[in-house]
Amino acid sequence: MPRSPGRPRVHTAPAAAPDPPPQSLLVPRRVACEMLAISSATAIRLEACGKLTAIKLHPNPNGKTFYKRSQVLALAQEGDDA
Repeated sequence: MPRSPGRPRVHTAPAAAPDPPPQSLLVPRRVACEMLAISSATAIRLEACGKLTAIKLHPNPNGKTFYKRSQVLALAQEGDDA
C-alpha cells in the first residue's frame, strides 16, 4: 500500500540491548557443588551442620534445592583461606 504524501515517515532508532540480568541470588545445589568442588552428599552434610541453608522454591520434597549465592561464596572463600 503506498504511503500517503502528507504523512512524514518516522524513523526510530533500534532498541538498545537490554542490560544483562544480575547474578542470581540463589544457586542450585549442582552449581553450588561445582563452585565448591564438593559432592552433593557433602553439600547435604554442610546443610546438616548449618553451614549451608537449603531453600526449596516448591513444596515438593523431590524439587530442586537452592542455596544463597553469598553463603556458597563465603564457604568458597573459607576454603581458599585454609
